[in-house]
Amino acid sequence: MTSATPTPPNSAAGARSNASSASVTAGLRHWQQIAVEQAEQDYQAVRAGLAVAVPSAQPDFWDFIREGYPQLATLAAQTAPPLVTRTWEFIFQQAAAVSPRKIALVVVDGLSLFDLRILQDSWQSLNYQQDYSWALVPSATPISRQSLLSGLYPRDHADQFSLVNEEAQFKVMAQRRGYPASAVLYQRDYPTEINATVRLAAIIITELDELVHQQRQGLAGMYRDLLDCHCGEHLRALIQQLMDQGFQVYLTADHGNTSCTGVGEFSSDVAAQTRATRMAVLGDAGQITPLLLANAQEYPGYFLQTGYRYFVCNEGVCLDAVGQSVLTHGGASLAEVIVPFLTFSCL
Repeated sequence: MTSATPTPPNSAAGARSNASSASVTAGLRHWQQIAVEQAEQDYQAVRAGLAVAVPSAQPDFWDFIREGYPQLATLAAQTAPPLVTRTWEFIFQQAAAVSPRKIALVVVDGLSLFDLRILQDSWQSLNYQQDYSWALVPSATPISRQSLLSGLYPRDHADQFSLVNEEAQFKVMAQRRGYPASAVLYQRDYPTEINATVRLAAIIITELDELVHQQRQGLAGMYRDLLDCHCGEHLRALIQQLMDQGFQVYLTADHGNTSCTGVGEFSSDVAAQTRATRMAVLGDAGQITPLLLANAQEYPGYFLQTGYRYFVCNEGVCLDAVGQSVLTHGGASLAEVIVPFLTFSCL
């Protein structure tokens, strides 16, 4: 039994764009290429011990987010899901063509293209195809990862700001696809053993995101920490374990992360279970402060629940203590929104 086809973006003012499918596809590929180039430049800089340039403002990218991004809900998938919400749709389309006996999706929480570039140094023994998908905006874990695992848009979740229903929603999706409960695995962090009855697995790796939120030395610190904790080797061993057990393996992320400086803390009206300090959500009683006006832009709320106003921070700043240097997420920058999508195969 297949799940229902996702509906298009919210029909609020500005939600429907006149952008053609061809122009949206071109924009998607254009910005993905820029994101890859930016990640590679940052990677080479930190390896050489050079200062990493502060990301410059990308007003054209914000224009694409407002106009082209909502059309990713209906764009034809080719080598990767255009939007993380469509990840299972894409995987099962591929499965229909090659009929893998078992499927595993590894979701690395917070994995940016810069982080991936570091991890890949220990993946020489793996064979994979690399492409890209787009996170939900605001790029907060409850909003984007729930959507990724359930195949539903945040507006269709009981609580778009909490992960409490994440496992249940994933298993409902699997049941609708015809998988019995005994064949489905939802796992947070590295499994020590996978039951032989499992045919569909979602494995959530939080190791990297923990490093992100502890980081106070920017991308250079993240580079060192990823090497020191052997995250790349851990993931390589997991992927190899899954392939050895007969799984077709995919790897993606719910969002990336970016380096920024705090401009002041802001208390959101929504008690979100998230550490995404590049976003703010206001309910009916919410007050837009001068701090928010000076450092954030209002997001139209595509795919999100109505009744709130959504704000994402400008490039390079976050709603943390003034002057605090952090890696975080929640905004709509290239590094946060464009995430890797890898398809692994046996040599």
